[in-house]
Amino acid sequence: MRILPIATTSIMLLLSIQTFSQNNFDSYKMAEKTVQELNDRMLLTSQKKDSLILIFNKYYSDKHLNRSKDNEKFAKAIEQNRDMSVKQVLSPFSYQEYLRYLEEQKSKVKTKDRVRHGEREATDLIDF
Repeated sequence: MRILPIATTSIMLLLSIQTFSQNNFDSYKMAEKTVQELNDRMLLTSQKKDSLILIFNKYYSDKHLNRSKDNEKFAKAIEQNRDMSVKQVLSPFSYQEYLRYLEEQKSKVKTKDRVRHGEREATDLIDF
């Protein structure tokens, strides 16, 4: 009789750990992808890559955990924390390249949103 509650508790614990690790895996995978894209632009040392992966993993985890909160100030605070941490790792020149990278990523997201909502970019329009 005592085995059933222990087994049930063990299964629930295992499922919650698995779910938690899947969420962390996704943020870590996204962090690795971001750092690889940055590395393609500025050739980072392995130490800097490792530091940036930790920073972006935390950033993506925080964004994921707080995605249901509709609070723009909170989202900005997460981004500012990320940017301050990145600035401590990169040289001034590399940090400027990082900021250009962010702008490019933002413009890609805006383009995808416009296309998703049925709008077309001005370059797709034909002028008669």
